[in-house]
Amino acid sequence: MTPKQQQAMVQQQMNAMAPVFDQMVNVMMTTTFDVLSQPESAEKLASLTKNYHDTLRKKGLSKQNPFERERFDSQR
Repeated sequence: MTPKQQQAMVQQQMNAMAPVFDQMVNVMMTTTFDVLSQPESAEKLASLTKNYHDTLRKKGLSKQNPFERERFDSQR
């Protein structure tokens, strides 16, 4: 089989799989949004965000703007 024939075969296989991948991604995205839309998910995300910001403050970043150090470091 020549390289061109191999490339054509691979392209055919990819084209055949595209609808399957499209459906799989759609299901994954729909499921993700369904889970994230639940109140319990918002509660968990809020807890995660608070814990993250608390940890940043413990590491010396200010309460007013926990990301100011990142901006300062990036300007150096």
